[in-house]
Amino acid sequence: MSSYNQAEKTQKAQSHINPDLYYNRGIVQSYLENYHEAFLDFQIAHGIDINLRANINSDNIYEFIIQTYKLIKNECGLKPKKLTRIISTIPINLKSEIPFTLANFDSLKLNSTENCNKGKLISAKILQPLTKIFEVPVYLFSNHNL
Repeated sequence: MSSYNQAEKTQKAQSHINPDLYYNRGIVQSYLENYHEAFLDFQIAHGIDINLRANINSDNIYEFIIQTYKLIKNECGLKPKKLTRIISTIPINLKSEIPFTLANFDSLKLNSTENCNKGKLISAKILQPLTKIFEVPVYLFSNHNL
């Protein structure tokens, strides 16, 4: 990101603006889930060169945020009884040999140093998977012996 930001400063100083800079930075911001910044970069890229069709990416981000908001607001459309039953199945203890501490979302530190939440584990259930347009493939392996 620092390279993109430096390139932006250089371009502005030279009065030359390359839409690819904003488009590519928007892609990276999307991978990092910095959706507001990605949306703005795609809008700038589209304003400079409509042939990039960056507005499609910004529209996809907007729709993703709206979909996420609606799912959170209506608790994925689950009835309270079913939601309570699902929540009751989330593990609240770990085996002693697991080197992590269970944490809740409120105890996590955001926008801090890189290892600020090291050793913490969130125990949760996925109620509704969200399909994202920009997603870096992630592979997680677990022994499932919580």
